[in-house]
Amino acid sequence: MLIGALASTVVACASQMTPLQQRAYDAFKDCQRYNPTARLTQLTPDGNLAYTAAPVEYQRIRQCLGERYGYRSAG
Repeated sequence: MLIGALASTVVACASQMTPLQQRAYDAFKDCQRYNPTARLTQLTPDGNLAYTAAPVEYQRIRQCLGERYGYRSAG
């Protein structure tokens, strides 16, 4: 997963997202429902995403993204 741009930028550009970005965004929002401190920090055109969260929630959102959507984190 990569680190970078702010979530507000992602939302502002929502109408211009690639299909892979839209998939990643939707997956993140689904997993975020149960992890309120999670914030999307980057969403690249190829669908890679990065986020921040409290330590316990970070692990839960990572697990949700992996189990439900097949995302795997680097490291």
